[in-house]
Amino acid sequence: MTQARSLVLLFLFLCLSLAAPATVWAQADSPRQLLARMAQANRTLDYRGVFTHEYAGALASLAIVHAVRDGREYQKIVHLNGTPREWLRVNSLACRRAADQLLAATHLAGAEVERHYRLWVKGEDRVAGRPVRILHAIPEDPYRYGQVLALDRETGLLLQALVVDAEGKVLERFQFAEIQYGLAPEEIAALAEERAAEEPCGALAEDEQLVGWLPPGFRLLGRREAERELALLFGDGLAFFSVVIGAPLPTGPRPLFLRRGATGVWFAEVGGEIPVGVVGEVPARTLERVAATVRVAGVRP
Repeated sequence: MTQARSLVLLFLFLCLSLAAPATVWAQADSPRQLLARMAQANRTLDYRGVFTHEYAGALASLAIVHAVRDGREYQKIVHLNGTPREWLRVNSLACRRAADQLLAATHLAGAEVERHYRLWVKGEDRVAGRPVRILHAIPEDPYRYGQVLALDRETGLLLQALVVDAEGKVLERFQFAEIQYGLAPEEIAALAEERAAEEPCGALAEDEQLVGWLPPGFRLLGRREAERELALLFGDGLAFFSVVIGAPLPTGPRPLFLRRGATGVWFAEVGGEIPVGVVGEVPARTLERVAATVRVAGVRP
């Protein structure tokens, strides 16, 4: 289960980097406009907060600090309970990630999402002491889950997200308990001084050929590579999963499926020798079908 949890944490860390925005919202904003604003935010907003992640009866509390300065984006996440763990991610803003390019080219967070979800704004509430607008997203096919999103009225930051299955059961919940916008210059300087490798700008064209089937609307958004392991991140603007090629697999029969809350991991071996894990907040049928179509030509085990 250790490797599965590592993949789940990697998935969570990647997805937390795809939220947040800018100005005061008008009452008449459509679901498409709300999503587009949410999708632009995290790259420009300085904030710190504490959020909870609830799944499969477990509850984790995490602290997050996010800042953008001098052409770089910094995001630090620290576990506040359980085993001490923390991550610091650094991105160069000059290196626009595939996710940004895709949003700019196809409006994935708006028009494209509406092709695969029924969207509507359903009232208001409060999260972390702040007024929010509630956006429901119901999938049009069985390859993704539904979501309920609570977006800060003033800033657009995603303050709460519920992942819901076809029967309406809440599988996973992310929610801020505290949020503070703006950081002191000395806080940002201290964050920038911490040691972390800057994420490289990887060419994605060749990686698109490694997976033979994707659910409608999913695109390749990013990659991570380390020694014998390659991780590819796919998303449709709301749902995400990663394909990890070459990571050591847990012991057990093949294929092997594990689930914690909404996050599932499908383990398999491609070509009888190269291990593959597909992890994300999508149904098991999606993970299984993606894993079955991974192509290993040109990938070294």
